[in-house]
Amino acid sequence: MSEDFPDVPSVDMVERKGGGTAAIVIGVLMLAAIIVGAIHLYNQSSAHAVPSDAVSTDSGAKPLRDSAARGSDGATR
Repeated sequence: MSEDFPDVPSVDMVERKGGGTAAIVIGVLMLAAIIVGAIHLYNQSSAHAVPSDAVSTDSGAKPLRDSAARGSDGATR
């Protein structure tokens, strides 16, 4: 093309390869966020399936009910 137009300078395009590091970092961060979210959801769903003896009707509810019936000063004995 420069033979037809000797006064026009020729331009060579140089392609740069690279920039893949940022894509890899973003991909790893997204994968880590997905894994953390999955673990969180798994723990939330399994927390409801585990039986807990935190509140027992046999031992704790009756004394609390009796003390509430008596009142805070013990006047209704």
